[in-house]
Amino acid sequence: MGLFHRNKKGLGDFSASFTNVGGVNAIGRSYSQQTKEGYDINPYVYRCVHARAAPCASIDFVLYDKNDEIMDDRNHKLYKLLDRPNPRMSGRDFKYELQAQLGINGNAFVYPIKTVLGVSELWSISPDRVNYLPSNNIFDPVQYWQVNVGNGVITIMPEDMIHLKTFSTEYDGVLGVSPMQAAGLSIAQQNAAREWNTSVLKNGAKNGMQIDIPGEMTSEGLDRFKEKFRSEYVGPQNSGKTMFFTNGTKAEAMGFTAVEMDYANGITVSAKEIAIAYQVPPEKVGDSANKTYSNMQEANKEFASNTLVSLMDQMCDVLTLGLVRYYPDVGRIGYDPEQISDLLGDKATMLTAYNGCSFLTLNEKREALGYRPVDASGDVIMVPMGNIPLNEAVQPAIPIEPPEDDTGV
Repeated sequence: MGLFHRNKKGLGDFSASFTNVGGVNAIGRSYSQQTKEGYDINPYVYRCVHARAAPCASIDFVLYDKNDEIMDDRNHKLYKLLDRPNPRMSGRDFKYELQAQLGINGNAFVYPIKTVLGVSELWSISPDRVNYLPSNNIFDPVQYWQVNVGNGVITIMPEDMIHLKTFSTEYDGVLGVSPMQAAGLSIAQQNAAREWNTSVLKNGAKNGMQIDIPGEMTSEGLDRFKEKFRSEYVGPQNSGKTMFFTNGTKAEAMGFTAVEMDYANGITVSAKEIAIAYQVPPEKVGDSANKTYSNMQEANKEFASNTLVSLMDQMCDVLTLGLVRYYPDVGRIGYDPEQISDLLGDKATMLTAYNGCSFLTLNEKREALGYRPVDASGDVIMVPMGNIPLNEAVQPAIPIEPPEDDTGV
């Protein structure tokens, strides 16, 4: 039947953990390991995934007809399907899950349940349940998908699976690459640094010690000494205790090495690298050095225009390809860009700009700001009384002749 691919290890092999790159552990391709070693335990990865998924989940889909006009009928079957994809999920949960899976694994899968009446449900499938049989055709690389449903597997034809993915570097170009791949070394460094800090805390938040014991000790005596020392002086509960020794035993604190002291700077740098891989401004994931009010405003605008718009465009395009063919009156699935609030800029600035705009009607200004139109007077362009045409301003004034004297003088 051929070899199913999920990664290069073959059929159903999702056990890949870390791959060793240059002697340093990095995140592997397995969805389960990307979750366990990245999303579950690394706060920066968790924050980046949430920062991308949550705004996308809050943006409502908008349907456009064949003339690219907005369809206002919210009772349309496709509107209802997108608002409640399946009995277990709301539309917001559905969008969040797709974007979270895309951020963790670089792939998200949607399986439409079809009946004689059209598509009845949409189900998001975890990437670790999906394999595919390659067709060896570069123009149509998937022969069919295979999904593990617990008690068995189901086969899905390529046209019946909606696949959302990042750019692919694989030979056949089927599966996308997770942002964790690019940030793998930074994530591994973060995890190692937190493990080291936790170990220091368990040892009473103290650096190591050198203990000099005069004379010779048997191995049993040394073991008893170490056990007693750990029980009485090591650990958070013993922090701050005064140590007492007899028989000339001396204890000397060992200073932290330069590498250990540089951990704090390493954590900051690796956090920024993780944010860069996810196209999230570092200010949004805890970069306190640059977290000023003006910097956050600019970071939110950059994130909205460079990341959120791209994610929403991609999701709408992929869903359009997978669903619109079942609804002849629908042209495409889209969204209203004005729902991305950070693209609108500061509200006071927008009000000032529209208030000083003389080439729009009052209703056009109200619509742009999200308000309902007023009566017919709102459709008239109002011009300030002091304004005159430019050509009149540059023409010389007509000289006024003095009136003639009746006396003829």
